[in-house]
Amino acid sequence: MEAEKTQPLPMNETEIMNQIQTQGINLVRFLYCDNGGLIRGKAAGGQRLQARLKGGIGLTVAMQAMNSLDQLQAVEGMGAVGEVRLMPDLKTFRVLPYAPNSASVLCDMTLLNGDAWEACPRSFLRKQIERAKLEAGISIEAAFEPEWTLARHNPDGTYTALDETVCFNSIGMTITADLINEIIQALEAQGLIVELYHPELGHGQHELSVRHAAAMEAADNHIIYRETIRNLAWKHDLIASFAPKPFLEQAGNGCHVHLSAWSVNSSVAKSNLFYDAQDQYGLSQMAYFFINVFFSICQPW
Repeated sequence: MEAEKTQPLPMNETEIMNQIQTQGINLVRFLYCDNGGLIRGKAAGGQRLQARLKGGIGLTVAMQAMNSLDQLQAVEGMGAVGEVRLMPDLKTFRVLPYAPNSASVLCDMTLLNGDAWEACPRSFLRKQIERAKLEAGISIEAAFEPEWTLARHNPDGTYTALDETVCFNSIGMTITADLINEIIQALEAQGLIVELYHPELGHGQHELSVRHAAAMEAADNHIIYRETIRNLAWKHDLIASFAPKPFLEQAGNGCHVHLSAWSVNSSVAKSNLFYDAQDQYGLSQMAYFFINVFFSICQPW
């Protein structure tokens, strides 16, 4: 397959509407990640998109009280009555390589008066990014290193791992070569930079990492990443599962998170605050503080 040429990513309403018209986009998915980690959304018709870019799409508040089994939970203020708006972040607009005549945009959840809704994950992250900048003079760079399992859905409702190859096995690469090539092309077409790929320990398990980015962009990239892999796997009649333990007898899927703190003081050059060349492990005092706090929080493990 010939590699798709990466198109410049649109950054404003005019550029988005030009792509809608020139590429024949019929539907734009307004996506969000809920409190259960599921990616959900609604889609707007391309011809009415301009109004939606300004006014968003309505969403019942109950959707943020759904668990991963799609069961409404009893959460105060998140019942069947009440609405928020899915407001698109125009910088996240992408033409979808895996869905004909379709695009997507990632959304904030806002109250009807335009204020951020307290249950909006992107708004919460944005608030913490600004707080870190103002109170500590730092910005966070992050990258995710997810593992996922490819499986076939059997007629009896069970699932079977795609292959039984071993960790880092080159045959595992060959078996999935067509799909992995499509995934890499699709990720790069959406502005993500692929770093490394290999078959992992579990049967049918794979790992593919993308380049780090500022905190919000990294989180958005992870949503784009998951959507791309699961949709392209589906086109190959496969299920791509990010579940922690798809098969009890096999290694589970993890997701390493890589973090670094950088100075945002305009009077000095940008520097990695977690790095100290004089330390035997290359870690600064701030990095050690971060590690101690992290493990104190995770101590119940």
